[in-house]
Amino acid sequence: MRRVTVARLTLRLGTAIGAAAALRFVTSPPVRDPAPGARPEAAAAIGPALPHADADSLSGLIKGRDPFRVARRPAAVAFDPDRGPGAPPAPVAPPAARPAFALAGVVLGPASVALLDGLPGADGTRVVREGQRIGDYVVRHIGADSVIVAGPDTVWVLRLRRAFP
Repeated sequence: MRRVTVARLTLRLGTAIGAAAALRFVTSPPVRDPAPGARPEAAAAIGPALPHADADSLSGLIKGRDPFRVARRPAAVAFDPDRGPGAPPAPVAPPAARPAFALAGVVLGPASVALLDGLPGADGTRVVREGQRIGDYVVRHIGADSVIVAGPDTVWVLRLRRAFP
């Protein structure tokens, strides 16, 4: 007999035993507590009381006790070990707003420059060169009708607006 066949047989046997044990647990009658005047040894022989569930409601029990988040979303309350269980939740900072860049113009030459609107910390239009850093943003490339600006998590390709195509 080959090893693969023995492994498959072992896997099938283990699955069958596990399924039988689960079915026995689900279909067994609930364990009753001993009478008030019974001896402690009799209570120990009976064992702890287990909840009884029908096969149809077993999935509801599993889902009700599931320790994982079914919705796949982070918790509404942030974990903070320094705060007690009765303390109000810590305020959550809103995400940083992304700038609304706009390309106003391009001047090509040996040292090409671009005119950008919407740069953070600058009012109006600002002249930038290729490779220049403005805060967290870097001007990567200046083309004839486009500019590439890279941020910490986003890359913008800005194109000139044309009045007529």
